[in-house]
Amino acid sequence: MRSDVVKKIILGISLLGILLGILFAQQQYSAISSVLCDIIRYIKAIATVLAIAMFVVGGILYAIGNILTGSMKQSAHGWAQGLIIGGIIAIVLIIIADPLVKLIASAGNLDVSAIVC
Repeated sequence: MRSDVVKKIILGISLLGILLGILFAQQQYSAISSVLCDIIRYIKAIATVLAIAMFVVGGILYAIGNILTGSMKQSAHGWAQGLIIGGIIAIVLIIIADPLVKLIASAGNLDVSAIVC
């Protein structure tokens, strides 16, 4: 089930990237590009806050799991590990987002200055 969700997320991001590439490749959409840049900034800010929250909740859940017994301890530690790994992945994606967009734009011979927010 998780792989289906990941595939849908990757597909959605890919379609959004194609749409943004088409819009930014045509220089006449400068107003749309500024709005999209604002949206991207907001999404990155929200993702950063959520990633930090995942770290905090994962750490608290792991600590609480240490006082539980048996299978509850294993479940709490599993959930905590999932939250912490998810936070790490979110931070990595936030960090590599801009260089990845620049790389894709340069590979497609697009004007990078029109794409970078």
